[in-house]
Amino acid sequence: EAISTRWVYTYKPLPDGGFKPKARLVARGFEDREISQLDTSSPTCTKANFRLALALSCTFGWVPHGIDIKTAFLQGKELERTVYLRPPKDFYHGKPGKLWRLKKSVYGLGDAPKLWYESLTDHLKLTGAIWSPTDPTFLWWKYPDGRLKGLMCLHVDDIYWAGDKRFDTEVVQALRDKFPIGKESSWEFEYLGLLVKAELDEMQRMFITVSQRHYVEKVEAIDVQGTRRQDQSMAGKSQHEAYM
Repeated sequence: EAISTRWVYTYKPLPDGGFKPKARLVARGFEDREISQLDTSSPTCTKANFRLALALSCTFGWVPHGIDIKTAFLQGKELERTVYLRPPKDFYHGKPGKLWRLKKSVYGLGDAPKLWYESLTDHLKLTGAIWSPTDPTFLWWKYPDGRLKGLMCLHVDDIYWAGDKRFDTEVVQALRDKFPIGKESSWEFEYLGLLVKAELDEMQRMFITVSQRHYVEKVEAIDVQGTRRQDQSMAGKSQHEAYM
C-alpha cells in the first residue's frame, strides 16, 4: 500500500541573524506496513570517543573541522524493497491516481538513517578507513608505516574530522566529491550543540575548548519568589515531622 506524504516547512537561521525558508517533502513513515520488520538502527559517535578525537587533534596539532552533508537521507543506498509514495495533492494538477516508486529512501521512512549510514561508510571503506572496535562511528586512517593520518566522528549528517594536509586532499576531498556538502567549518564552530574552539598558545601548541555557551545564553531564568522558597521549606519540614 502506498505511503502518503506531506510538506514540512522550516526556517534555517543564518549567520547574519536572518532566516532562510526551507520546504521538504516527507513520507509518513508510520504508514509503512513493514516498519516493524525494518532495521532502523543508525549508530552515532559516543561522547567519550568524540572527546578522544578532540584530544588526538590537540596531540597532533590538527585543526578541528565540521562538515554537514546536504539532504543526507536522499544520498542513502538504493532500497532493496518496494516502496510506493502517494504524491502531495499539489502534484496531481487535477489528475489523481499517480504513485511514485522509490529507488532510494526519503525523509520519514524508518530505514532512511540506516541506508544513509551504510552509503557513507561504504564510501569511507574505499578510502582506507579503520573502524574503532567499540564504536562504529569513530574512524581513523593510517600511513603504511603506522603513522596516524586523520580521524572522523560520524553523527548522522554531521561529521567531525581532523588530520594532516594529505588527509584533507585525499580522504576529505573524496568525501566532498561523493556527497553534496552543506557547510564546512574550522577552528570555531558548533557541533551537536557544543561550541568547539581551537587556539594556538604562545608555543604554537594546539588546544581545544568545548562549551555550551550558546545553549546557556538561550536558557531563560526562572524567577522563584521568596515566599515559594519558604513554602517549599515548610512543606519539607511538615513531611519530616510526619515521619517522626
